[in-house]
Amino acid sequence: MDNVCFQQRLRDLETRVRKWKFLKLGLTEVRLRPRDRRSTSVDQKHKECSSTSSSPQHQRPNNIGYLTSPMERKFTPLTMKPSPSRRDTEKDALEFEFLEGCKKSGTLDIDGVKQAVDPNEIHIIGLLGSGSCGVVESAMVRSKLMAVKTMYKNDNKENLKRILRDVRIMSLCNSPFIVTSYGYFMFNSSVKICMQIMAACCEKLLRRIYHSKLDFFPEFVAGHIVYSAISALDYLKEKHSIIHRDIKPSNILFDDSGNIKLCDFGISGFMTDSMSHSKSAGCPPYMAPERLTIETNSKYDVRSDVWSLGITVYQLVTGLYPFPLNDMEFTTLTIIANLNLPSPSLKKETTRSFSPLFIEFLDFCLRKDVRERPEYKQLMKHDFFLDYDPASGDYYKLKTINGNTNQVADWFNDIIKRSKTEDELKPIPNTPCVN
Repeated sequence: MDNVCFQQRLRDLETRVRKWKFLKLGLTEVRLRPRDRRSTSVDQKHKECSSTSSSPQHQRPNNIGYLTSPMERKFTPLTMKPSPSRRDTEKDALEFEFLEGCKKSGTLDIDGVKQAVDPNEIHIIGLLGSGSCGVVESAMVRSKLMAVKTMYKNDNKENLKRILRDVRIMSLCNSPFIVTSYGYFMFNSSVKICMQIMAACCEKLLRRIYHSKLDFFPEFVAGHIVYSAISALDYLKEKHSIIHRDIKPSNILFDDSGNIKLCDFGISGFMTDSMSHSKSAGCPPYMAPERLTIETNSKYDVRSDVWSLGITVYQLVTGLYPFPLNDMEFTTLTIIANLNLPSPSLKKETTRSFSPLFIEFLDFCLRKDVRERPEYKQLMKHDFFLDYDPASGDYYKLKTINGNTNQVADWFNDIIKRSKTEDELKPIPNTPCVN
C-alpha cells in the first residue's frame, strides 16, 4: 500500500510541475473528452490510499490533456507555388521578358515615323486566317491598312516561348523577303503584332487552283519563290543566326504586286555553332529526314530548311504532296526518314514538263542524306537560282505574260480572278492540312 501511495504522490508532483510549466509558458489547458478505461485493482488500492492517508488530498486535475495556444487560430489556404528550390527558372525569365515587353509595347512605325498608338485605334476589318498560334485579321490603324496577328498567352511555357520568339524575331528583321513588322502590343493575356498586309499564302492559292481545275504553279513562279525564300533564309542565318524550322506553303505569302515573303517565326530558333538543338519544332510532313531519326534529331542545321523548301516547291508545281498520308504518324514519317527509299523527283513527272535546271535544283534540295544536301550559299550559286536573281544581270529572266513584265503579279491576280474565295477552306486530297 505504501508503494501505491508513493506512486500517487509522484503523479501529483508531476501534475503540479506540468501546470507550472504551462503557466510559465503562457499556455492554457484544454480538456478533451476523457478516454474511458476499465477500473483495475490498482485503482481500488489508490482509492483506499486516498481515504486512509493522512497527507493532504491531491486530486488530479481533470483538464490536463492536449495543449493549444491562447491565440485565435486563423485559416491559412494552401498555395500551389513551388518551393524556391523547385521553381522553373526558365519560365520565370520568360515571364520577366514578357513584363518588360509590355512596358515597351504600343509604339508603331507607320510610314517611317514612330508613333505611340492606343490599342483602341486598331479597327478590325475582317479575318485573314487562323491557326494554332492565334488569328490574323485585317485592320485599319491611323489610315494605314495592316495585318494584326493576335496570339493568346496562357500558363504553358512553350506557348510563352513561341509568342516571345515571334515578337523578338519580327522586331529584329529588316529584309525585303520577310513580312515587315510595324510594332506590337502586349497585354496580360494576349499579344498583337501589327504587320505588312499580304494578299494570300501559297497554301490558299494551291487550294483555289485545285478546286477551280487550273494549272498548278508554273516553273517561273516557283523560281521566284525559290529566290525569295532562300534569300530570306540566308539573311536570317547570316545576320541573326536564326533557323526558320517551319517552311511550308502556308508560311510563304504573296502580295498584289507579286512580291513573295516569309512569315511566322513562332518556332524559329537561334543557332549555336550553326546548329539547332530542338527536337520537336516544326510541321512533321515537311521535316527533313535527319529530324525524324532518333539518333540525329537533337542536332541539325539550315539544310533541314532546304529540304522543307524542296517539298513545298514540289507540292506547288505538281499539286500533290509526294508522300502517302494514310497513316501520317507512322507510314509517312517512316518513308521520309528511310534513307534507302528514293526521294521525290520531278524526273518522274509526266503530266507537266520542267527544265533540266529546275529538276536538278530540286533534286539537290531533296537529297535525303543531309551530308549530300547543299546549304544556302551553294544553292545561291546554282544556275537556276541565278536565273531569278536580279543581281546576276543578263541572266535574270524577264518573262512576260500578256505583255506585262511583272509576270508574277499578273499570274497571281489572274488566279484570284478565276477562282473562288470559298475554295481556300476546302482541303486537297493527300495533302497535309497545316496551320
